[in-house]
Amino acid sequence: TLFIHYTQFYPFGGGEGDQYFYQKAAVAISNDFRQGDFSPQHINTHLEENYSAHFFPVLLAVLYTLTMPEEIIGKMLVIWIVVLSALLLYALSLELGASRKFAFLVGISPIFYPSYLYWGSLLLRESVVISLVLLCSLLTPYS
Repeated sequence: TLFIHYTQFYPFGGGEGDQYFYQKAAVAISNDFRQGDFSPQHINTHLEENYSAHFFPVLLAVLYTLTMPEEIIGKMLVIWIVVLSALLLYALSLELGASRKFAFLVGISPIFYPSYLYWGSLLLRESVVISLVLLCSLLTPYS
């Protein structure tokens, strides 16, 4: 992530994807939060202005309000969410009856998937979606 951020190395997809729009919306929403404006109408306005049809920038804005509105901080949040997905894979494997060793191998398997490593190091919402799907799968009862 640090390499990609500081060198602006974006070899896939012709650029950095939607992270520019997410960052711009998150900074605007964070500025509103810092001024005490938590209006859903203003949040929706900022999201529409930056072509965001979901609330990932709001998650970033909360973090930016607590820290500072820098893109690298948002990317570090995404990295922690990717780590959470690896832990959820491990827990899901254990829940399905795998041995601890096999569950560990399943948990570290995302590091061998290059596109997950690349896209998981950008300021994109996909890592949040993957973690939520894994969490729902873990919490779903099976018989």
